[in-house]
Amino acid sequence: MSDIRTIDSLSLLDILPENLLADKQVYAAAKSLDDELQRVTASCVEVLHLPRLDELPEAVIDLLAWQWHVDFYEPDADIRVKRQLVRESIAWHRIKGTKGAVEGMIRTIFQGGVVTEWFDYGGEPYHFRVDLLSAPKMMPENTERLLYVVNASKNVRSVLDELTYRRDMQDVIHYGAAPSLHMTYEIRPAEIADTQADAQHYLGGALSTHSVYEIYPTVVQDTQTAAQHYLGGIGNTYTAYEVTET
Repeated sequence: MSDIRTIDSLSLLDILPENLLADKQVYAAAKSLDDELQRVTASCVEVLHLPRLDELPEAVIDLLAWQWHVDFYEPDADIRVKRQLVRESIAWHRIKGTKGAVEGMIRTIFQGGVVTEWFDYGGEPYHFRVDLLSAPKMMPENTERLLYVVNASKNVRSVLDELTYRRDMQDVIHYGAAPSLHMTYEIRPAEIADTQADAQHYLGGALSTHSVYEIYPTVVQDTQTAAQHYLGGIGNTYTAYEVTET
């Protein structure tokens, strides 16, 4: 069974035939080149970008986004989003302007979205809708960001009719119950068939008797008595109601 070795552990002396290894000059030249070839072999991994996106530093990811013309790329975005945009950039350029490209871009940035074309909801030709299934908070900056993503992915003739934000929320609802026993009494006055008003009038009077004397200069000859009568009264009107239990 042959010995299987990786390229980074393989030496130039291991692949030279025996007749060349017997030559001292060839052996010395191979030995001197072996270290340099190992350094070149170790550097070859640096040119493997796509297979190593999860290992590359953010600065290299930014350079790849510029090199591969990633349409929607924000320098301050999360590194996870940056890597995904770079990873799918070539594939998106192949289908750019299609429904799949718009949906793919939305799923990468907003973690979920569905595009509905005009013939599925009876709209005007070449119009479409976007429904965000895992929508972020409805803030102006998020809406502007989404519009930029859609416009960068769709074709020129297509028109966006509406954006729908949908957020699924889960919660626990607790129900409680308690027995209650009570009695209801209805209190109301009896129906009044007739209204009777009684009025009493009181009459009072006073008698005043006095004498008038004229002292000077006339001599009092007669005594006159005058009486004045005062009449007063008060009226009182009231209504009586009887309350009975029904």
